[in-house]
Amino acid sequence: DKYLVPSIKDGMVTYIGEKDNYGNVIIVTTTNDENIWYGNIDKCAVKLYDYVSSGDYLGEVNGNYLYLVFSKDNKYLDYKEFLDEN
Repeated sequence: DKYLVPSIKDGMVTYIGEKDNYGNVIIVTTTNDENIWYGNIDKCAVKLYDYVSSGDYLGEVNGNYLYLVFSKDNKYLDYKEFLDEN
């Protein structure tokens, strides 16, 4: 099964590539300088430095897990707080 991956927030694509333990990763940096990592992406639909809006299609995950990591100022954020505050 393939799952479409939408952007959670508006921002700029600042990284596309492999990261240890996360597979192929897309990182979107928001206007608040938060980094959202979308890991284990099978098919990437964006390019580096593309601006994406919330809900825009980033890529696909092929029947596996989507890894989400939230960070700001080199610190990991609790996803519940991150999603609740925005």
